Amino acid sequence: MNKNGLRAFAFHAEDETSHRVAMALRGSRSSLPAFSTTQAVGLRNLDSETAARLHLNQTLASEELPQFTAPPVNRIPCEFKILGTETLPLTATKTVKFRQTYNKIPIYGSLITIEMDNGNELLAVNSSLGEPVNVDSIARISSAEALNKVRILAGYGLEPLETTPRLCYYFDPAVDRWRLIYVIEDVYQRDTQKPPRVEHMPLLMDYLIDAHNGDLVAQLPRTPSITVSPPTASPASQEDEALDGLDKPRKFWCVLVGGQKILENIDLNVHTYDFQFQDLNSGLLPGNYVTNPPDPWAKAGVSAHANAEVVATFLRDILRRNGIDNRGEPLISSINCVSVNDSPDGREWRNAAWVGTQMVYGQRRVGGEFRSYAVGLDVVAHEIFHGVTDRTARLQYAGESGALNESYSDIFGIIISNYFDKRDLSAWNWEMGEDLEGTGIPIRDLSNPTKYGQPGHMRDYLNLPITPDGDWGGVHYNSGIHNLAAYNIIIAKDEQGAYLFNTESLAALFYLALTQYLSRTSQFSDSRRAIELAARTLFRNDANPIRNAKLQAIARAFDVVGISTSRQDQQIVDRSISSIDAIAKAESWVSWVAPPIVGKRYLVYVHGISQHQQHYSDNWWQALQPYVGEVFKDGNLGDTRLEVLWSDLVKRLTVSNAVDTTHTEQPRVTSQIGVIDAVDTRKKEQLHQEIVNILEDRQRQELAANISGGLQIPLAMQFRWIQSDLEMAIDDFLIYMLNDQIRQRIIDRFTNIVKPLLSNHNTIDIISHSWGTVVAYEGLRELEANSNSSLQGRVSNFFTVGSALSIGPVREFLRSENQDGHRPSMVNKWINLNAKGDHIGGMLQDRFEITQEHLWLNPTGCPQNWPGLLCAHLSYFNKDNTIVNQDIFAKYILA
Repeated sequence: MNKNGLRAFAFHAEDETSHRVAMALRGSRSSLPAFSTTQAVGLRNLDSETAARLHLNQTLASEELPQFTAPPVNRIPCEFKILGTETLPLTATKTVKFRQTYNKIPIYGSLITIEMDNGNELLAVNSSLGEPVNVDSIARISSAEALNKVRILAGYGLEPLETTPRLCYYFDPAVDRWRLIYVIEDVYQRDTQKPPRVEHMPLLMDYLIDAHNGDLVAQLPRTPSITVSPPTASPASQEDEALDGLDKPRKFWCVLVGGQKILENIDLNVHTYDFQFQDLNSGLLPGNYVTNPPDPWAKAGVSAHANAEVVATFLRDILRRNGIDNRGEPLISSINCVSVNDSPDGREWRNAAWVGTQMVYGQRRVGGEFRSYAVGLDVVAHEIFHGVTDRTARLQYAGESGALNESYSDIFGIIISNYFDKRDLSAWNWEMGEDLEGTGIPIRDLSNPTKYGQPGHMRDYLNLPITPDGDWGGVHYNSGIHNLAAYNIIIAKDEQGAYLFNTESLAALFYLALTQYLSRTSQFSDSRRAIELAARTLFRNDANPIRNAKLQAIARAFDVVGISTSRQDQQIVDRSISSIDAIAKAESWVSWVAPPIVGKRYLVYVHGISQHQQHYSDNWWQALQPYVGEVFKDGNLGDTRLEVLWSDLVKRLTVSNAVDTTHTEQPRVTSQIGVIDAVDTRKKEQLHQEIVNILEDRQRQELAANISGGLQIPLAMQFRWIQSDLEMAIDDFLIYMLNDQIRQRIIDRFTNIVKPLLSNHNTIDIISHSWGTVVAYEGLRELEANSNSSLQGRVSNFFTVGSALSIGPVREFLRSENQDGHRPSMVNKWINLNAKGDHIGGMLQDRFEITQEHLWLNPTGCPQNWPGLLCAHLSYFNKDNTIVNQDIFAKYILA
């Protein structure tokens, strides 16, 4: 069962393992009364809903599918209400969707999709079903009482709220039980209080009210609905050309009304308005049409309109979809939008969002002028696909479902922007929002989520509160996991090195999964199952080897990021910021897969606190490799060369008190709360100042020595001791020093890589840098204490480079058993390096059992007269630094 309380099931007749079952189902129809009454008519000639219900009833009752059941609850039988039928041109199939009910009360998020071919033969069943046990089906408060509570919560005062509550069974993951609730959807917010500082402001909310006691169970973000004001005169279409917000010439369609051109595309039903910096809470959307005259066209309007035309064309021609709702709904954009509560001056609003029936685009000053958030095709496609999701799966915008919502918009943003830029798949741009470069907003990279602070695996999934400050459960963070799975699918190749999928089939694959198989509370595992089902239908006419290769590639893509078809199988850690004990407990059962054993000598890099991503050490390796021959063979990352990346454990768990969440982009962390609250704030501030004072004293001493030698140092350098980014690194590292649970999780990251190597009789060399030297030292000491002689390998050389172990307060806050400075027993040689000007590092000889020290090294690549702290701190890994890489690192490794 998923954490949404629903039990998943999937079946596809084209699956090799299910083909026998499909044949058995067909063979048993003659004995079933329901089917026998249709024989005269023929299955092919039945209407889709009748045929789908026959298939549903048969599969539920069949002994061939014992795992597909919907048993009675409290003696109340399960029933299924038809939601609708859809013909899919992309696959020449039909789907009929059902909602599960008990006593006519639906189960929130439940869904059964029956897919049939043109002859009404069963192709696939996909379901998410619940059993609302231990919950009374009789409401104790009226719908009017529930509505009155929402009216107050939404700020309506005495004003009536025109909406209808609906009873549902709802599985509440917060208390792990079923509830009977009223669902009140799409409630426009009229609260006049200034909301918390967030970039994505939900103007609509869904409210879930307990039908027994009237408690607010959940408040989930939605968006507002608006009406369109069409031109009053009969328009004539014409094509025009103008510069967009990036000063690129764009062609687009408009209409001519009474001598004035209006941004309306009649054929694609695309409309673009100017909201003229009004407040989104004014209820006046969409504004007035963008027109010409005045001449020239507004660049923001051209961007929004031309990009929306591109997306509308993709929907029509590639996905065979008639607009956002597949019924020709107008595609509406408004530029120059502002949410006053989120704007510093009433005009600049750094956001772009889908708001129920349209897109709204804010703007930011760049070079003294406003740049609209509509300039990026990928951004526009991202927002429009939130509309498609809203009209189909309606994935709730919270937690894992919300991350899935974000991910599908990212996927189509990338697919559409690359498709219309006519990029070869090998040259695709994987970044979201790159056209907004210079605006300062964060972006994501589907090919490397960790590059911008997102997790890339389920074991790093971040559980955040369902609040604005918690990014509605981390929807912009955790989407990176599903994004990476999608990237793995897109780039999959066959044995000959050719791409398995083209752009059209990729778009169809993700589109069918989203629109046909997902529902409100779907999780990542549901998406995997949906994509695999869609693939079996979409590629059912391919030759067996080709189809199998595609299906295997999809499975591998999800396996790599830890998304299985069952939630229980996923390597997920509950990293709730509300409970450090829960974090430590959850971490303990994550299984670790040892690095592949491909040789007998390994090189392990341990990075510092800065936000690094995989392959960060590539340049370090390239600087060292010419001098070590084939000691580490090819030195491929993941084979004989490994990295310990750990700063993300600190940065993702110290969540911003002002999460900057543009709807398109991931949040920026600007100040830290959550786990940092578990740290003694006074002690943190005291230690911060002590470390800063030590580093400044070291810099003063070096400065004095240089000046006494006749060196002239600019005044600005004399008085600017510590750089701001270094102070931020100190603050981050203090979390390691002062929080035992975080420290243990980081040390586990180190030991999980090093222990398997030592347990298999291998020799390793460790190069640790900066604050990472502390992690490596304490990790080795823990391995020593817990090994019980099981570690038969050895650390030939333990290099500490620019080591923070040299800072007095750092040593004082090592674990008590590590403060003696003892060299770990498995370490043969401990070599400490420090460059002139690198004040983070220093001498360790008088504090630790060092084999050899190399101090006052020249910081290659830095100015000779005044190297600068950060330049010196990174100079060891400069490719021109032969003193370090050839004469020190290589010398000891080859000894």
